[in-house]
This record gives sequence, structure tokens and C-alpha cells, in this order.
Amino acid sequence: MKHTQLKTMQQLARARLTFAMISLGRSLVKYSPDQPRVPAGDPTGGQWTRTRVAGKWNERNRQDCEVQYETDMFQCKFIVSWRACQSQAMVRLVACMKGDPLPSFNY
Repeated sequence: MKHTQLKTMQQLARARLTFAMISLGRSLVKYSPDQPRVPAGDPTGGQWTRTRVAGKWNERNRQDCEVQYETDMFQCKFIVSWRACQSQAMVRLVACMKGDPLPSFNY
């Protein structure tokens, strides 16, 4: 390999590394553990969302919310699109635990 080719490859590798570091830096700056995420039961669960989270998780609601969730999940057992029903039940559980209004349950 000629010296100029080697030097060009090194410059390209350095540029790629610099670009990767800049991209990583931007991602880290944007990261916030308080940024809202899609609930775990949703098919896209865990993904960041732009939707604002209205309330904070409230453990005092747990007993009532779990009863609501179990009721929703019981209804889901009779639905053909079980995963979509389960996802909606999970969204309702999260809303309940935060003290937010419950979204409608379409099943």
C-alpha cells in the first residue's frame, strides 16, 4: 500500500470515529431518565415518546388499579386480538397508577 493511501485511510477512520463520538455525545445530552416512555405492555414498550406524562407513579393507587387491570385482562381472554387488548389494559394500568383519567377500554 502506498503511503498516501494509508494516510487517506487513517484520515477516513479518524473522521468516522469523530462522527461516532459526536453522535454519541448528542444522544447523551438528549437523554433524560424522566423523559416519558411507552408502557411495557405496548408493542413499542420502552420507546421514548413525546407525550407528556401527567402524573407521578402513586403506590397508594395500587390495589384499586390492580383490580381494574385484572378485570381488563379477564375481558382480553375472550378477544381475538389479545395483544392489542393487553396493551390497552397496560396503558390503563399506568394511567390509574399515576392518578390520570383512564382511557376508554374498547374491548
